[in-house]
Amino acid sequence: FRSKRTERAGPVPDRMSFDGMFDGCWHVFLDVGANVGQQSDAVFNTTTLGEGGVGPSLLNAFEHVFGEQPERRRSVCVLGIEANPHHSRRLLAMQAAHRANGWRTTFLTRTAAANKDGWATFYLDQIAPA
Repeated sequence: FRSKRTERAGPVPDRMSFDGMFDGCWHVFLDVGANVGQQSDAVFNTTTLGEGGVGPSLLNAFEHVFGEQPERRRSVCVLGIEANPHHSRRLLAMQAAHRANGWRTTFLTRTAAANKDGWATFYLDQIAPA
């Protein structure tokens, strides 16, 4: 038995600024429901192989669509979206590490994606304070 708590996510502001975020990107990899960012990391970092279910087939798909790793690091931008606040710290640390290497990664944390505006109830396992 795990206790649950809920958080309410409100509507997205009318205007979110993404000015310049994708300048120079030939491709944008959208990681919707990024969890802890394994797939986002695998775009640039082949040492992710084997971690969290990222296997050779995903890396082969990245090569087929985006090119080999050196090319991906120059031409691909990553936009990850994750609602679970328990993953925010790890995702923002990954974002900082990627950017320090010149890789264009942005995570929208504590953010959910949906096909309509409105309110949603998000259930969390009580792991630690978010």
